[in-house]
Amino acid sequence: MYTSPDMQVFVILPAAGLGTRMAGPQPKQFLALNGVPILIHSLRAFAAVERVTGIYVAVRPSEMERVSAQVAEYGFTGRVHVVAGGENRQESVAHGLAAVPAADDDLVLVHDAVRPLIDAATIERTIDAVATHGAAIVGLPAVDTIKQVERTAHGALITSTIPREFVVLAQTPQGFRYGLLKKAFEEATADGFVGTDEASVVERAGLPVPVHLAALRAEHRATQAGDASWKQSSKPSPTALPPSTPSRHLLLANRAFSELLDPGGQLQFLGIALEQMFPPEITEALDRLLRRSHRMGSASTELEMATSSGPRQLSATVALLEDGLRKQPIGYVLVLEDATELLRAQKQSAWKEVARRVAHEIKNPLTPISLNAELIRRHIDRLEPLMDAANLESRSPGVIRRSTEVIHSSVDTLRSLVDQFSALAEFPSARPCPADINEIVEKSLALFAGRLGSIRLRRRLARNLPQVYADPTALQRALSNLIDNAAEAMQDALLRELTVSTRLLDSGMIELCIADTGSGLTDEMRERLFLPYFSTKERGTGLGLSIAAKIIQEHQGNIRAEKNMPTGARFILELKTADAEEKASLQKTEGNTAV
Repeated sequence: MYTSPDMQVFVILPAAGLGTRMAGPQPKQFLALNGVPILIHSLRAFAAVERVTGIYVAVRPSEMERVSAQVAEYGFTGRVHVVAGGENRQESVAHGLAAVPAADDDLVLVHDAVRPLIDAATIERTIDAVATHGAAIVGLPAVDTIKQVERTAHGALITSTIPREFVVLAQTPQGFRYGLLKKAFEEATADGFVGTDEASVVERAGLPVPVHLAALRAEHRATQAGDASWKQSSKPSPTALPPSTPSRHLLLANRAFSELLDPGGQLQFLGIALEQMFPPEITEALDRLLRRSHRMGSASTELEMATSSGPRQLSATVALLEDGLRKQPIGYVLVLEDATELLRAQKQSAWKEVARRVAHEIKNPLTPISLNAELIRRHIDRLEPLMDAANLESRSPGVIRRSTEVIHSSVDTLRSLVDQFSALAEFPSARPCPADINEIVEKSLALFAGRLGSIRLRRRLARNLPQVYADPTALQRALSNLIDNAAEAMQDALLRELTVSTRLLDSGMIELCIADTGSGLTDEMRERLFLPYFSTKERGTGLGLSIAAKIIQEHQGNIRAEKNMPTGARFILELKTADAEEKASLQKTEGNTAV
């Protein structure tokens, strides 16, 4: 997973607890484990991770001197800092946030100081997940039966049994972008809200928090590989999580999966093949998804399936399960989720882009139309006295004047409509910064490492290129989409060759080219390729290339598709360099401040 070289990772260890539940002689963070305080074990775990910039330990004010001495005694470098904690965990973390010298995009991990057995791999995965999603926590799958109860004077009464697939035991570390966590804490403090962990504070702000599952028992390994659980206050977990084998027979399915295919029924799906569970068109789409998972590790698409309650738009995700030692495929995890509302939101997003473009094209000529109508009216006003003096009579001046008034009125009406149309097209903007284009390309290709099958990959990346002005995460998403489209286009090709190249153009722009040897593009396809809902795939959504084009446009770059020789297609991206953007920004600033 790629994190920007400028991105910093900070860790906050709340350690101000009194340990009253243990009723020991001292707080448990100071108890010895193999002769070393538990707190020091936790510090060692995070200090061993190179990507961690600094560690902030929040302790009781009366213990600051003691902890500072221990930090020095065990030889920690300047990365470890001791700060005063608060009366509870939330206050201690808030004090740590105040001490951290982080930018909004930097990452902050919070970990219980008394959990010393955290391993480096879990820390690294958490950092990767936060860099990708903006938030992530570690969770353990529930193995016990979970009962929901109603408290009574005599104890408690069971009201329902909660399916274990809907339950995750929250653990630490819990990671967030600094700006997101700081804002959520400020809102919680203002409202007097005290959460049980950092995720609950962020959830309260209405933001989703992904969970990556830590290993617990063998029966949970398939779920862990799928990595598909999400902790959200307003949205349930995915409706189905059934592992299947490479032979495409179902081995395990949860109750929600059975309800999805046979609502209220008693059908048994275990041990049967995909084609026995789904209609042919769905089976064909899932087969394509299985093939893509071998290239990308996981793959997703949207499906429409007829059910007894009417057609449903489903989001289907397949994750490939591999033998940990031999890296051989051993099965798949298939997740089906009702995506009707999600797909509607995606379509709305695509039409917002259409609205923005249409509004722009309509609004541009309105001003010259209005100005020319005003110019005509002024000429008529000057011409009428001359005609009266010459005793000339004509209806033309009156007709022309009324016509200009109609033009003015229509332009005002159209401008109002365009403004309303433009309001539909508001998008969150990219956050570009100086970045290495070759590094972004390598990180995008790393997602496909060992998964392109018989496709030959050629890298032609120019050396010593200037940095581009780009949002690495957004650009990586666009490139991954283009690479996967290229691989899909070569499924039936005799020659399968994917070429990715970069170079500096004479114009000063950086060119990135992705070329394949697939079926190629017709002139009609090229004209419509980046329009929402146009797809060359039988069951494609038609949104992928439109979104990729939007990302490039947000970077003030260009994207186009050309025919590749002798066969296939070439997608060419042109991006501004960081130096060019800096000069343009400086010139704009000087222009605004000129006297």
